[in-house]
Amino acid sequence: MLRVIFFMANSACDPLVLGQDILRTLTDNLPDMLWIKDLKGRYLFANQSICQNLLMAVDTSEPVGQTDVFFAHRERATQADNAEWHTFGELCANSDEIVIKNNKPMRFEEYGNVKGEPLYLEVHKAPFYDEQGNILGTVGSARDITEMMQMKKTLVEQKNILHYQAHHDVLTDLPNRLLFQDRLEQALLKSKRSQNHVALLFIDIDHFKNINDVFGHDRGDHLLQRISQRLLNIVRDADTLSRLGGDEFTLIVDDVKDIAHIARLTKKILNVIEEPVIVEDTFHYVTASIGICMNCDDAITSSDMLKHADTAMYRAKDRGRNTFEFYTKGLTKKALDRVLLETELRTAIQEQQLEIYYQPKMNLISNRIYGMESLIRWQHPDLGQLSPESFIPLAEETGLIVEMDRWCYEKSVTQFKEWQKKGLLNGNILALNLSIKHLERADLLEFLKDLLVRTEVDPACIELEITETQMMENMHKTKQVLKEVEKLGIRLAIDDFGTGYSSLAYLKQLHLDTLKIDRSFIKDIPENEEDATIVRAILAMAYGLNLHVVAEGVENEEQLGFLLQEGCVCAQGYLFSEPLSTVEMETMLYNQMGDMVSSNKTTKRPYLVSVDS
Repeated sequence: MLRVIFFMANSACDPLVLGQDILRTLTDNLPDMLWIKDLKGRYLFANQSICQNLLMAVDTSEPVGQTDVFFAHRERATQADNAEWHTFGELCANSDEIVIKNNKPMRFEEYGNVKGEPLYLEVHKAPFYDEQGNILGTVGSARDITEMMQMKKTLVEQKNILHYQAHHDVLTDLPNRLLFQDRLEQALLKSKRSQNHVALLFIDIDHFKNINDVFGHDRGDHLLQRISQRLLNIVRDADTLSRLGGDEFTLIVDDVKDIAHIARLTKKILNVIEEPVIVEDTFHYVTASIGICMNCDDAITSSDMLKHADTAMYRAKDRGRNTFEFYTKGLTKKALDRVLLETELRTAIQEQQLEIYYQPKMNLISNRIYGMESLIRWQHPDLGQLSPESFIPLAEETGLIVEMDRWCYEKSVTQFKEWQKKGLLNGNILALNLSIKHLERADLLEFLKDLLVRTEVDPACIELEITETQMMENMHKTKQVLKEVEKLGIRLAIDDFGTGYSSLAYLKQLHLDTLKIDRSFIKDIPENEEDATIVRAILAMAYGLNLHVVAEGVENEEQLGFLLQEGCVCAQGYLFSEPLSTVEMETMLYNQMGDMVSSNKTTKRPYLVSVDS
């Protein structure tokens, strides 16, 4: 270019020739493709860039008089077996015709293959005219935007991937909660138009946590994948199966005309889940509880349906699991009461509305207190004292039981130490209830160690009671933790024995100290021969295993007489004392100490202590 300018300044040449030379030099040095064509698409002018990058022309003079199709066919002939080798010519001819037809400048994005490689062009074409305004052909320019378009394509693909990941569960590839919510809202809108119903099934795998705890989360994940695939195989393509998280699935079924169809489908789901699943050569047997909500009310929202189906699912669990329950309005009030109670329970913990009560355990031979069980009572500001049955199950379900347990341990063990200092206890044992959620906490052992150090209580005076049913929910982990608790010197007791999966196997595996016979077996003895036989068998088994035995729920002299006759040494129940407040328990301990001083009172059984509730 500099040479051309120098030539212009120092040479006397024909101005027309000079102008043509400058134009050629200028256009050939531009990166953009430039051309001029007549009405038949034949080139009148082409710069170096289009010759090299699109036409594969020898030089800029070769295209003159030829069309794009000519060069496309010639290039493809070099790769006869590859029809996609060079395809740009046909596309170019088509856009030329469009510009001439519309008689105005136009912009195109053209795509084709050039020598086997994709090429994207941003093309600008316009008609050009003679002095009388007649169209002579087209002029055009093109810029290579391949890199930009490929980058744009990559970004679109990444966006689609991210959008998919944001709306699908990573483990099962099912729609997640976000997509489920959208699908449910769309189904409800469709239902209003069609007058057919929508059914929402809330599916929860029973006791799935045990799989993760015993076999690990990888095994649990494999199991969830198998279950989700089974469910996909039995639902319609139009239905939406989602995984909300954990072991919770939902199924949206629209166009429901018959509620019986939903019942049949739900039974089918229960059956396929119940079929054994083989993972890593191990058979796993699981069941599910399913809650169902139908949109019988046009005003119902997607949030309401999910809430109602969830409520019905918990009702199915209460009925024993491996079943389903349809939502009814009665369940709503129960669920609302449950939420309110949970809120009040959290407040009760924070505002210290909970109290510790103690129920004595009696040695039937010496007629004296040998220990006591620590119990939590809730002094509700409006409802008065609530029974444990009204809030302990809720605390278990919500996880509040751990905080309650630890508060109870702190208060009870500290008070127990105070009574020891006062000389009121002589070898007595303090029993503390241990919930399964507390047992599963990783910091349980550290908490117990710290408690023993701070209170300076002999660990042999502390006994942790866990119910048989809860113990068997996760036997593998229970056994591991209880062995570590035993190493601390703390005693272990199994509560409500006989109501769960009683077996000699686990009694042998766990180094237990005490076995408590459930009150349901004591209630009707000695009149009920079956209960009497069961109690005799439990006593014989326990003593054969060198276990200490406590009979729960002793309320009358006949029960006491039977237990003494069968060799039962220890018991607790309302015959001896109902649960006592701290002050009342201390009074009873003082009375017992006074009895010990008077030798003429040593054979008298402690009196019944009555407490107004």
